[in-house]
Amino acid sequence: MIVPPQYSAFDGRRRAEFFMLRNVVQAGPVIGRYAGAEIYQSIVDEWGRRYIFVGIATIRREGDYDCDALRTGEFILAPGLVYRLDRIPPTLWELFCRILKRNRSGLTN
Repeated sequence: MIVPPQYSAFDGRRRAEFFMLRNVVQAGPVIGRYAGAEIYQSIVDEWGRRYIFVGIATIRREGDYDCDALRTGEFILAPGLVYRLDRIPPTLWELFCRILKRNRSGLTN
């Protein structure tokens, strides 16, 4: 059985290192503090993707982050701040539907 890299082969849980944000800069005002860290309304990563603060990560009994509780487009910034991509890219299916709709309406571009 092949296990995708973001999942643990032992328990089927998503691994935190695939959901951690690094090398981010402040892009919005400070809206609070948590565990000694400032909470920014928004941040930007090294590739220019913008994230919006949405909450605090839950922690499992074992002490690691519960990545299964994250929604699509959500990531964790230490010490447990959850940020969501400001704009989640469309899926291939959504892109296909847009193209199909555009072609049916008579538009070519």
